[in-house]
Amino acid sequence: AFLRAISHGAELIEIDVRQTCDGHLVCWHDDTTPNSLPLANQTLESVQGQGDVMLWTEFLDALDSGDPDRTIGIHLDLKDVGYEVATVAGLVKRRQPFFVTSLEQSSIALLRHEFPDEDAFLTIGRARGQRGPFSYAILRLSEVFPMWNIHRTHATGVAIHYLLLRPHLVRWFRRRNIRVVVWTVNSSAALQSALASDVVDAVTTNFPLKALGLRQSFEG
Repeated sequence: AFLRAISHGAELIEIDVRQTCDGHLVCWHDDTTPNSLPLANQTLESVQGQGDVMLWTEFLDALDSGDPDRTIGIHLDLKDVGYEVATVAGLVKRRQPFFVTSLEQSSIALLRHEFPDEDAFLTIGRARGQRGPFSYAILRLSEVFPMWNIHRTHATGVAIHYLLLRPHLVRWFRRRNIRVVVWTVNSSAALQSALASDVVDAVTTNFPLKALGLRQSFEG
């Protein structure tokens, strides 16, 4: 699927990485596996026993063969903490263009310290989870006004849910040259709006061919 997106003209591949309890990095989006247990609490053997899973090293090897000229950018989304440096080091070693996103401020601060020449974007748009009304209100307030968190982590950009990209943030990002990725944009109307924005640098979507077609209509 990744290589097919490349062949159709996508410039970025988003890949989510987590770590098993025995230290293996795997490309996996959800925090649980088909057995409903947290992936972070399971061994690689247990996870592999539930279906196909791609190791991070296998993904990098596939890039070597599918993109030998290193032309495709990688959007690396880290889902947990504790393995940030090891994961990013694989991309740095291969000299693949990339940026990292994470909800965790500690991860962004760490990566900016360890890899000061690389881009690390703070993700804005955390799920409510088990938060009560007051805690949830504080969370949303920090997302509507994320300026201090961006400053304190030294983030070079943000990955923000498209519904949270308000006019005051657009102005603030533009003035400070903060790079902006919006996620996950799937409807035609939302894609058109994001693609037409002069502040949005990249759009993540589950429908890359739709997005490419819409962008081509703009360029045409």
